[in-house]
Amino acid sequence: MKRLLFLSLLLSPVLSFAQGFVLGLNPTSMKWDQIDTDKVQVIYPQGMDNHAQRAANIIHMLYDSSFYSLGDKQGKVSIILQNQTTVSNGFVTVSPFRSEFFTTPPQFNFLGAASWWDFLTIHEYRHVEQFLNAKRGITKINSIIFGQNGWGGASVLALPRWYFEGDATYYETALTTAGRGRTPDFDKLYRSLLLDGKFYNYEKASATSIKDFVPNHYNLGYYMVTHVRNKYGDDAFTQATQDAANYKGILYPFSRGLKRGIGLRTPQLYKETFSTLQKEWEIEKSTIEVTPSSRINASKKRAFTSYTNPVFLNDNLILVEKAGFQDIMQYVQIEMGGREKRIYTPGRFIPFNSNLSVGRNKIVWAEMAFDERWGNQDFSIIRTYDMESKKRKTLKTRTKYFAPTYSPDGTKIAAVQIPETAQSELHILQDETGYLIGKVPNPENYQISFPSWVDDQNVVVALTHQSKTAIAKINLESNEYTMVKNWTTEQLSYPYAWGDYIFFNSTVSGIDNVHAVNTETGAEYQVTSTLYGAKQVTVSPNGKKIAYSEFTSEGWNLQVADMDPGSWKAVQASYATEIDFIDPTLDYTNILDRVPEEKFEKKKFNKSSGFLNVHSWSPILLHPNYGGIVYASNVFSTFGAAASYQYNVNEEKGRFSAGVLYGELYPVLQFGYSTGDRQRATRIFEEDLDRSRADSIRSLAFSEWEEQDAFFAVRLPLNLSAGNHFANMEVKGAYHYLQIDDFTDVVPLFSGRSVSYNQVSSNFSAIELSSEFSRFQRTARQNVIPRWGQLLTVTYEKTFGSELYQGEYFQVDGRLLFPGLLKTHGTALRFNYRQEDLRDTYKFRDNFFYARGYNAQLSDEVLRVGFDYSLPLWLPDIALGPFAFIQRVKATAFFDYMRTTVNDHPITSLRPLSRVSFEGTFPGFSETFGSVGADIRFDFRFLRMLDVDMGFRYSYLLDDVTGEPHQFDLIIASLGF
Repeated sequence: MKRLLFLSLLLSPVLSFAQGFVLGLNPTSMKWDQIDTDKVQVIYPQGMDNHAQRAANIIHMLYDSSFYSLGDKQGKVSIILQNQTTVSNGFVTVSPFRSEFFTTPPQFNFLGAASWWDFLTIHEYRHVEQFLNAKRGITKINSIIFGQNGWGGASVLALPRWYFEGDATYYETALTTAGRGRTPDFDKLYRSLLLDGKFYNYEKASATSIKDFVPNHYNLGYYMVTHVRNKYGDDAFTQATQDAANYKGILYPFSRGLKRGIGLRTPQLYKETFSTLQKEWEIEKSTIEVTPSSRINASKKRAFTSYTNPVFLNDNLILVEKAGFQDIMQYVQIEMGGREKRIYTPGRFIPFNSNLSVGRNKIVWAEMAFDERWGNQDFSIIRTYDMESKKRKTLKTRTKYFAPTYSPDGTKIAAVQIPETAQSELHILQDETGYLIGKVPNPENYQISFPSWVDDQNVVVALTHQSKTAIAKINLESNEYTMVKNWTTEQLSYPYAWGDYIFFNSTVSGIDNVHAVNTETGAEYQVTSTLYGAKQVTVSPNGKKIAYSEFTSEGWNLQVADMDPGSWKAVQASYATEIDFIDPTLDYTNILDRVPEEKFEKKKFNKSSGFLNVHSWSPILLHPNYGGIVYASNVFSTFGAAASYQYNVNEEKGRFSAGVLYGELYPVLQFGYSTGDRQRATRIFEEDLDRSRADSIRSLAFSEWEEQDAFFAVRLPLNLSAGNHFANMEVKGAYHYLQIDDFTDVVPLFSGRSVSYNQVSSNFSAIELSSEFSRFQRTARQNVIPRWGQLLTVTYEKTFGSELYQGEYFQVDGRLLFPGLLKTHGTALRFNYRQEDLRDTYKFRDNFFYARGYNAQLSDEVLRVGFDYSLPLWLPDIALGPFAFIQRVKATAFFDYMRTTVNDHPITSLRPLSRVSFEGTFPGFSETFGSVGADIRFDFRFLRMLDVDMGFRYSYLLDDVTGEPHQFDLIIASLGF
């Protein structure tokens, strides 16, 4: 028998999202102001007036400009400034149409010598213009029919993701003196691939890979967009994007539009772009004299792996941060001979904020922590690990501390604190308690990053201000700033003090290399010369060796070289690096030098405004319920609404539902209504008690009815994530008022006929109590499932207020995940139990996970135990023309055991609502069902647009009850852009 199965995503178990309702994400206590003009609405937390005014002025300037060659469509957008998170990012969405800026700047500013807030505004507003100018033709018709979600969905299907991000990255670079396009850190990714002979085809470059390192769509798109504008003119994309939005050619409309405009489809453009780059970089490579050094980590890597943030523990032992496609981030010590030993696995942190410091045999770092309730509030906390006692300590909680580093004597910690105003502060903390010893004033509002101790009274830091960077030494007694490396448009980072030298990273050569300044003479030297980049230098305790991380196409390697200042190259002058791939003849200037300073009127913002913005839809893929759902909410997700249709495959019936939600309070309040048909196999009706038990259980009555359900629920969703684990819990209590109509029992007879019994209609009530907890370890890229995890769901439902309709339902679902034989393998133990009396006249919705291959089985109790073993079979990176790019083939072998139990039942008591004249007792019994089989699933990019996880399942029924022991199912596990 062939069936279609959808599997829920393993890491999306929280009921709140499964039910399709949005939740309040911002703390209730936050107060908001707004600037509202005819061009933009900036909504921001009180106290961030300067940032809001600056963003409004930049957007007004961009709105009024005419040289962006994207199209003539303009419109107003809402911008929300989020200052409660530690994430440095932003996004634009049309569901509802808005942009959100996360204002905390990163420690390593990947945008270059730039103001984080200015560049975030330029980049994200370009996305606003992209969406506005895509609203034409078929895309506009979609927006009329389906609203904003139709607009957004049609836009992202028409325009490749590399174009969206590449175009925005191009403009953040072309309109300023910085931007990712001018940073060697951005450049090194494709540079290393091409110079190492890894010229992947377009399908792999655009889809990326699970097997090999492939830069993301930001890098791919930037180079392709830049190449087109340099060679074919500034208007080359205008017609292509408009043709794509109008779906000319239906399939691959953007590629077809490019063909009409410049004579090249996207694969041809990709080849031309990177062939050009490869030739330029080959010429540059021939001029580079590489610094002699020795690679410490193993020369043969199983997968892409990086070793970063080295720290000498002694002259022969280095502590590093290790992470890769088969390893989540961990601290590892490496001997000079290359032997590794894992020391500790810290929690999650943003890679751009990563640093590592050791003092008195203790490691200190900052990692992310989360608010239990509010999704837009998280923290960066300081933790230490004693390598001798093996004990971890948390020094600070609910803080925004970054880049902590030990003082030379290990008694103090310097760290960057970024409060809600986003103005950096340098704090000095006591090692054991985390007590605040001192705070360095920052009257110029510098962006401070990566402090490093010079001695017990001086700290060296990297500074960013007004699109320039510098290296400064701060005296902790006088709070005086002394410039070690003066202000420049170079990108400066990772300062480190040793003896008479201050080391740091500089981009002056066009490649990110380690430099040093002699604090006695002021002379600057280039310490490393590498092909693709080096960073994060450290010096051995005896002063004879330096270690640093060097980038390759297989990841960062740990390199060691002699500490030999005499071999370092003197830097004669500092100058700003210009990436030649940006054509300097283009008519762009640094717009940040001429941003107006208009003072816009501010006023308070009402969070409940715009309550009924219909903004998105999504499929429901939580077995056994499938369907679709439409969402509406206000801009802060404190009010929400949803309407859905769900089909229950166990009951073979569907229902419509709608609901509203209020998420301003700590518990979430939910009101809803649903209506639809129900069907359940219900009670046993047997004419011949001498028939076998197996035959009896298969001559069951079933009931059909129409059901209306009005309910009120209180839900408490909690984010309990910590360390390396994503953890969520939700507790829910609900009251239901139900109306039953056209209740009909259909009883099959052995003669092949059936008898129907019409029952009376009735109103009654029910309560629903549920709790769900899930905890999964974060995964490396090549892991099929998390190596460790737990899931437990408990549901209890009971009717009351009616003698005619009575029901009680109890279900427990559990799952345990363990490592497999290899790093990328995983095992899972499943447990499911349900109890529901066959005599109950009302049946709750059947959400049980039956043994794979079997349909729903009638019983008073049912128990299923399952075992899975999952592993990757093949990482092919094969393109089936432009239709599909197959990244991974994976398999799950499984065994399921299921036991159903039917208790002894007096037959006359089994059907209290029907005209029953039979008497006697139906004897209880148990049956067992087993199945073995395998899932074979494929991860692939479909039509260059959709990331798909799908395949098929084969189940062999060990206890066949249908005459069809071989079961085949088509599985669609996930779909996404």
